[in-house]
Amino acid sequence: MKTSKILAVILAAMLMLTLLTANVFADEVTGEAAAETTAEVAGDATEAPAEETEAPAEDDHDDHDHEGETEDEHDHSINWVDIIVSASIIVLAVLAFVICYFAIPSFKEKVKKFFSDYKSEFKKVTWSSKEDVRRNTITVIVVIVALVIVIALLDVIFSGGIEALSHLI
Repeated sequence: MKTSKILAVILAAMLMLTLLTANVFADEVTGEAAAETTAEVAGDATEAPAEETEAPAEDDHDDHDHEGETEDEHDHSINWVDIIVSASIIVLAVLAFVICYFAIPSFKEKVKKFFSDYKSEFKKVTWSSKEDVRRNTITVIVVIVALVIVIALLDVIFSGGIEALSHLI
């Protein structure tokens, strides 16, 4: 296998690992929260779950006094393990890039060509004048306000129609 193919596989793997670090920060729904949400949707709000009738358990991971805090405020603690894992994956990806840059001459040339092409394309960008930006901004705001008024009127009309139909039935 050619060196460039090996390099491509390594960089693709590093990129995937780097992008997957976003999953580390995703909020997970616990079994209890999912059960409570399901009960609320099903209309079982009158029946209290067994967990709510019991005394709240002490948190083992936090020795701070949490009087006056809601459950949502307490759940936003920093998980340092996730941060360290994410940072180490990003560092590994950067390290792989640097190693490939200095170890493989063709990769180094391709990177230099990419940035020179990027620089030349960026010079071709034309920016709108201040007056054009102001005029376009005003146009967008006027269109948004007009659409809000139309949607509000349609909402009032349809709500009245639905209410009239409900009185007929």
